[in-house]
Amino acid sequence: MLGQLARTVLIVDDSPEDRELYRRYLLNDRECSYTIVEAGLGQQGLDLWQQHQPDIMLLDYSLPDMDGLEVLTRLQSPDRPQHLPIIVITGQGDEMVAVRAMKTGAQDYLVKEQITAAGLQLAINGTLSAVQLRTQLDQREEALRQSEERLRMALTGANAISWNLEIKTLKIVWSLENFDLLGFDSANGSIQLEDVFNILHVEDHERVNTEVAHAIVGKVPKFKSEFRIIHPQKGIRWILSLGRLTLSEQGEPTQLSGINLDITDRKQAEQEREQLLLQEQSARAEADRANQAKDEFLAMLSHELRTPLNPILGWAQLLQRRRFDQPEAMQALATIERNVKLQEKLIDEMLDIAKITRGKLHMDSASVDLVSVIE
Repeated sequence: MLGQLARTVLIVDDSPEDRELYRRYLLNDRECSYTIVEAGLGQQGLDLWQQHQPDIMLLDYSLPDMDGLEVLTRLQSPDRPQHLPIIVITGQGDEMVAVRAMKTGAQDYLVKEQITAAGLQLAINGTLSAVQLRTQLDQREEALRQSEERLRMALTGANAISWNLEIKTLKIVWSLENFDLLGFDSANGSIQLEDVFNILHVEDHERVNTEVAHAIVGKVPKFKSEFRIIHPQKGIRWILSLGRLTLSEQGEPTQLSGINLDITDRKQAEQEREQLLLQEQSARAEADRANQAKDEFLAMLSHELRTPLNPILGWAQLLQRRRFDQPEAMQALATIERNVKLQEKLIDEMLDIAKITRGKLHMDSASVDLVSVIE
């Protein structure tokens, strides 16, 4: 149907009845269109995974030829762990097994006896969101790693954007590339140390002053400082300054030499990575809250549905075992009818709640005589 998300689901379970139940739950989802692939054995599931590359797998932990942990292990890359879009299905009381499965790469687990259509759909949506966020985090971390590698390569050729500060005179010599990096006009011929401090971000000014003084007064061999500048054309830029202190024969500092590098892209990547981490933590907390609310709702629902069933079952059994006169029989049937209508009302209210959750509730408008309502 138009507007539905298309997903491919691989169900690996040796029970045909359970596979059919999951299939029915998924095909009743109005938000997504599912292509369902099924396997009854672990090896068959591994083959179908490679063949179809599904969006998600529902994996029964107990299979005739191998357990779920072995399936997860064989799906993992030998050199780099993957975030597998897999939900492990366990039996009642197998929570420790589920934890081991998640450590091996699964994203979530469901207890077989407690699976509902809403719970299955919630678990699938949560798993796909978690995999997407973690994949983005991995990509950011790889980008940071490559950035750091490029930085190390740049340090090898440190003459590119270099500077040299004569400590006694505070005269500083810059390579031409620093003019563009810092936003100065090369036609002016020189950049004074005071000029650099004037373009420092106000929040970094005091710290950088302290770091430079500490390196010189403390005779620290290596200098390192990360700071922001206000570039006249590019706005706020992050600069990494690396240097080495040179001492005289008497042990007094004579010059501080080093290089400047633009690390703005790296800083932005770090900030995006932190945001993704916060999003993942928030998504996981929201999923936990949803699962808890779902469990509480199911417990309450079970009680409410069972309440009208007791008198229905009781009177039905009495009518089968005893002969009642006409008034008693009519009373029994009236009680059964009343409780059936009560249960029908509960079910209708459940359906209305489901429609509200999906934003599908239809409201019928009608005129109302407020006077009669108030009276």
